[in-house]
Amino acid sequence: MGYWGPKFARNVYLNSAFDLVGVCDFDKNLAEQNLEKFGASHVPVFNSFLKMLDSIESDFVVIATPARTHFTLASTAISRKKNVLLEKPFGLDLEEKMQLINMANDLNVKIFVDHTYLFTPEFFKVQEILDSNEIGELQYYQSTRAGLGLIQEDISVVEDLAIHDLAILDALKPNLPISVSCTGSAFPPSKQISTAAIQMKYNDGLLVSIFVSWNSPVKVRDINISGSIGAITWNDSHGSDKIKIFSSRIDNEISNERMRISYHLGEGRIPSIFGSEAINNELNYLKNVLVSLDSLETKTGSDHILRTGKVLEALKTSIANGGAPVEIVLNEN
Repeated sequence: MGYWGPKFARNVYLNSAFDLVGVCDFDKNLAEQNLEKFGASHVPVFNSFLKMLDSIESDFVVIATPARTHFTLASTAISRKKNVLLEKPFGLDLEEKMQLINMANDLNVKIFVDHTYLFTPEFFKVQEILDSNEIGELQYYQSTRAGLGLIQEDISVVEDLAIHDLAILDALKPNLPISVSCTGSAFPPSKQISTAAIQMKYNDGLLVSIFVSWNSPVKVRDINISGSIGAITWNDSHGSDKIKIFSSRIDNEISNERMRISYHLGEGRIPSIFGSEAINNELNYLKNVLVSLDSLETKTGSDHILRTGKVLEALKTSIANGGAPVEIVLNEN
């Protein structure tokens, strides 16, 4: 119930598909104050995770705690056959991710990673534009996420900020890049990599460039997605009009048996987007997955966790080798 927990507790409490039956935090006073803010002061507060799991009946556990505790808490909940939504990162390395996935499969429970950007109305609009082929074939994806902190003790800025772009790319293109590279530096007071530059390439030629930093005095949340006949800009720092679409293309024209390049500059437009809270959208989506009688797979479930985990692991390897490119084997399970 520190930074991210109260947002989830409020949304769970206000969502008619869920009942908030308990929260856990070492600081009971802080948890009770947060619950009181949205009228849930009657919800019991525990300072022991084990006691909470064993004292109340529950189907679904949301874990929003420091990264170093994720594996222990998630494995404890899964061992008690609870469905789990785990705040990013889903384990500190690929081995922890695989252990949690295998445990969940063995006990027939569902696990999800909280990649909240995938449930924003802006992402839904971007996905709609790409699915309609309005900007043509994807050519490059460029993103900058920079600001002052929040500096993490357990994970680098790549796992903290770049993971948002890895999640977005995986949801839009659920296949692995063929190669990645990453260079980074740890600037005080951070002991982890706090500024990093990432390059990725896909087998269809799509190029990806991601810059992330905890050390920027200016907050930037900017994505440019370029296609063969247009582009999308997504500026998440804007209060409104975050998404803009531009139509333009380059043609090869043959005139009098000579080839020349022709540039067509179109107009931009701002699509209408219905505002909604991402966490509430996420809960509604997960509810449908949890109550489904078939094997409906969510976009933030095991397959997604594994793919983004492989990319993160390759990026760590690249950093350790001075930014050398790392190939990713596409047919690995």
